[in-house]
Amino acid sequence: MSFEILELPQEEIDAACALFSGVYGHPIEPGQWRWKYLLGPRLGQVNMAARSPDGQWVGHAGAIVFPGSWQGRAMPMAQVCDIMVDRRARGGLSREGVYPRLVAALREALRTRYPGVYAYGFPGERPFRLGERIGFYRRLYQCREASIPLDAPAASGAWAWSARPLDWQQAEALLDRAWSRLGPQQPVPMVARTGAWLAWRYRDHPGHAYRLWMLRHWFGRSGWLVTRAMPDGALCVVDALLPRASDAPAACSALRIELTRETAGGGAVLSTWLDVPGAADTPIVGTEFLAERWHTDLPAPKFQPGDTDVY
Repeated sequence: MSFEILELPQEEIDAACALFSGVYGHPIEPGQWRWKYLLGPRLGQVNMAARSPDGQWVGHAGAIVFPGSWQGRAMPMAQVCDIMVDRRARGGLSREGVYPRLVAALREALRTRYPGVYAYGFPGERPFRLGERIGFYRRLYQCREASIPLDAPAASGAWAWSARPLDWQQAEALLDRAWSRLGPQQPVPMVARTGAWLAWRYRDHPGHAYRLWMLRHWFGRSGWLVTRAMPDGALCVVDALLPRASDAPAACSALRIELTRETAGGGAVLSTWLDVPGAADTPIVGTEFLAERWHTDLPAPKFQPGDTDVY
């Protein structure tokens, strides 16, 4: 059977959502698909799809492309997601199979439309091994997470930090200033954490609620954290921008102190991917996706849960 590979028309988003539900076993609403692929301060998106001779949509490979930077230099950053093929259309790993053809089309679109792009993704272990075998995934590292009771002893230096909640509606200009100050100092490639990007990703998320916390140090340093209350009861630091990576333990302690004041402890736990003691491997693999070239000459991004599309 011959399958056509083409850009997914926007009027077929409902069909793409039905494909998603069939492949992954849980639904995605058309509104969330549009939020994910069509809204926010993006450079663009790619939605390559496979269509059967009878007009059925049987595969998809997508990417959302954002402004990013490394050491102050502009760099497009593309999150690859929703690579999926209906079970009935999976025809092996030959070049003529739907899966390799979709991936090849996605790679070509990213390479030609976004020169210099750094593409990344978070496949499960089995999809990662398949992509590594075909040659389009490169393992960067296993993402690691620490879980800290809110009432655990504070880290050294926490006394100098304070954390306070900030309303999203008042935050955009403040977040822009933080990125202008701290973005050029980041030692790894990173999606630009501008006020507009944070508003799209967190304030305007169609399914989850997030809180923004501003951090201040007695000696003038500042940054921010974003948290989400997870279904298991943990409070997760889903995103952060700090002056230095070494500030993470004290900054998380300042947040825990403030959360304890709000909740009276209650046995709650703060989870984070930041560099704090006690981290352990998660099932999530941070990978590079081969678009234009492998970026083996650059340090790997320091991913946060908010870089994925599941937190």
